Amino acid sequence: MIKRLLIFCGAIVFLVTSFDAHGQTQLIVNGGFETGDGTGWILDGTEVANNYPHTGLYTLWFGGLTTWADNSYQTVTVPSSISSATLSFYYNIVSQDTSGSPNDLFTATIQDSNGTDLATVGSWSNADSDQGAGGSSYHQKTFNLFPYRGQTIRVAFASTNNATLLTSFFLDDVSVLTTAVSGPADLTPQNVSVSPTPALAGGTVSVTYNVVNVGGAAAPASHTKVVIKDPSNNIFAQQVFATAALASGAATNESHVLGLVGATTGSYNVFVTVDSNSEVSQTNTSNDISSVPLTVQAPAGLVITPIFDSSITSDPNSATIQQTINAAIQQYEAAFSDPITVTIQFSKMASGLGHSSTYINNIAYSTLLTALNSDAKTTNDAIALAHLPAGPNNPVNGNSSVTLTLPNLRALGLSGAPPAGQPDSTISLNLSVMNLSRSSIDPSKYDLMAVAQHEIDEALGFGSALNGLANGAPAPTGPVGVIDLFRYDQNGARSLNTSSSAQAYFSLDGVTDLVRFNQSQSGDYQDFYSPGGQTPRVQDAFGTHGATPNLGVELIGLDALGYNLVSAIPVPQIISNAKTGNTIALTWTSQANLNYQLQYKTNVAQVGGLNLGGAIKANGPTTSTSDTIAATQRYYRIAVATASSSIVSKVASEPALRMATSSMQP
Repeated sequence: MIKRLLIFCGAIVFLVTSFDAHGQTQLIVNGGFETGDGTGWILDGTEVANNYPHTGLYTLWFGGLTTWADNSYQTVTVPSSISSATLSFYYNIVSQDTSGSPNDLFTATIQDSNGTDLATVGSWSNADSDQGAGGSSYHQKTFNLFPYRGQTIRVAFASTNNATLLTSFFLDDVSVLTTAVSGPADLTPQNVSVSPTPALAGGTVSVTYNVVNVGGAAAPASHTKVVIKDPSNNIFAQQVFATAALASGAATNESHVLGLVGATTGSYNVFVTVDSNSEVSQTNTSNDISSVPLTVQAPAGLVITPIFDSSITSDPNSATIQQTINAAIQQYEAAFSDPITVTIQFSKMASGLGHSSTYINNIAYSTLLTALNSDAKTTNDAIALAHLPAGPNNPVNGNSSVTLTLPNLRALGLSGAPPAGQPDSTISLNLSVMNLSRSSIDPSKYDLMAVAQHEIDEALGFGSALNGLANGAPAPTGPVGVIDLFRYDQNGARSLNTSSSAQAYFSLDGVTDLVRFNQSQSGDYQDFYSPGGQTPRVQDAFGTHGATPNLGVELIGLDALGYNLVSAIPVPQIISNAKTGNTIALTWTSQANLNYQLQYKTNVAQVGGLNLGGAIKANGPTTSTSDTIAATQRYYRIAVATASSSIVSKVASEPALRMATSSMQP
C-alpha cells in the first residue's frame, strides 16, 4: 500500500538549524532521519520520506492512508548523574479533514522498556492541522525527562486514521539532550517499593530500592537506613545497612526484610535515607529521603511467608522450586486457623536432605498448660489436656520448663518475636537429590514437597529435648520439647530415654498410639520411626526414594501443640444443665453421627474421668442426657473419646531466645 501525499502549491524551503550542545549529550540516534532510513528507530507503518521536512532532507511520515495506524519509537537510557534531560521534537499536521472533529489522531508518549505508557507528552488530531507543510509550519514540543534519570525508556509516537479524508503527521528533529552534573557526589534513593502489599501483622515486609549517585564525583562506601513509622508517626522499626561505593552516575539495588511482629492494622510509612551516617560529602542532601506507604492488615488465619535466598532465586529451576514450596505451605495455611504469620527463609545446601534452624524459647510448664487450656478448640486438644496433669513441673522429667518454637508460642497467644530482621526459621534443602515437582518422579530421588513440609513441621513446633544425644546417653533433665509431652512407651508410660532398643510412640493419651517415634541417634528423636519398608510419612527421620507422602498425623501433632486444626472435631461445650429432684439433665453442642460420653470426677484435680453409662450418638447440633445425682459430689463433663473442655485465660511470657536445629537424612 502506498501512502498518498497532500500536495500544497508554493515554494518549499528547507531550513537548516543547529543547536549548541556544549556540556550536553545527545541520546537520540538519527533524530533528523537524515540517514534516509529508520536507523536507530523501530518503525511500524511509518515511512522516512523526503517530503516537507523541518530541516535537512528527510522527515518521518505518519498517516496518509485511511483506516491506518502507525507506530515508531526509539529506546534510550537516561543517565543517573545529570542535572537536566529534555525531549524536543517538531511536528507538522496536514489534513483534508477540516470538520473540527478529532477523527485522525497523533500522540507522543514516554513508555517503559516493555511499552507501557508512563506519560503522555502530547496528543493532536486533524483539528490541529496547519495551513502549510514543511519548514515554518512545524511546531516544537518539549518535555522534561529528568524524572526518568537512571531508567531505560521509549520515546514513542503513534497515529491512527479513520476511513475518510486523509491526514498526514510529519515528525522531525527529535532530540533528547542531557546535561551532566559537576561537583561532589550526590546520593539519592529511588524506586522504593514494599512487598507484600498489604503486609500482614506479625509477618515481614521486603523493602527494595536503588541508591543512585547523581553527583559529579564518586561516593565512598556509606550506609542506608530503612525506617517504618506507625500510623501515629512513631518509629515502629528501623535498621541500618551498608551501601557500596558508587561512581558518578552509578546505582546499586538493595533489598532488605524487616519484621512486623507487634504491628497492628493500619497505614504505615516506610522511609529510606541514604548516607544515614554522613559519610559522603554531597552537593545536595535534600533528596536523601524517599518514602512509600505501607498498609498492614491482620491475617485471617495462619500465614507462612517464604523468603527465597539467592541460592534458590538464581537456580535455573527456581520457578518450579518456589512453586512446590509454596504449594507445601498452602496446605498448612488451609489446615490451621491461627491468626499468626510465620516467616521462613529457604536456601540450598549441598549435603544431607533437609535442615532447619529455628528460634526457640523456654517457658514454665504451668504457663504452657494454661495457654493450651485457653486455646483448646478440638477433641485432639481435649484428649491431650486430659492427660497433662497440673502442677509446676512437667510430667516427663519433672523439670519446670518446656521448650517451644516462637511460632508455637504465638499460636498459643504468647509473646515470641525473632530478632529484628530475622525469620522465625531458616530451612536448607539439598535440591540436587530431590524431585522438584510431582509431575515427573525419578524413583532414585526424594520428594521436595515432603522434605520441605518435614522441616516446616519443625519450624512450627516439632522438637525434642533428646536431639543431639547419642544412644545410651543419660536422659536430659532440662526443659523438654513440647512434643515430648506426648511421648509414650508401648505400655502407656511416658518415655524420655536414648536407648536404641526402646520403643516410643506419639500418643495424646498413652492409650492410642498414633505413630512410632525414631529412636536412632543418626536421626532426630521427634521424627518418625523409618527403618525402611514402612509406609512413608512426611515426618520420617529418613527419607524414602520415589515416595510422595502427604501430611497426616503431623497435623494432629501440631493441633495438640497449640495450633487450631480447621477440620478437627470441635470440643463439645455444655450449654445448659437443669436439676429436677434427684436428676440432672445436661445439653451440649455436638456433631451428628458422632459418639459422646458423659463422664464425671469426684475431685477436680483428678486426671481423666469416669464414664457414666454407654456412648451417646448425636443426631444433630445439640445432644442431651441425664444422670441420677449421687450422694458424693460430682463434676460432669462431655467427652469425645476421653475429652476435656476446660477453658481458662491466656498469659504472656518473654524469656531469652535460643536456636534449635534439626536435620532430615536421606
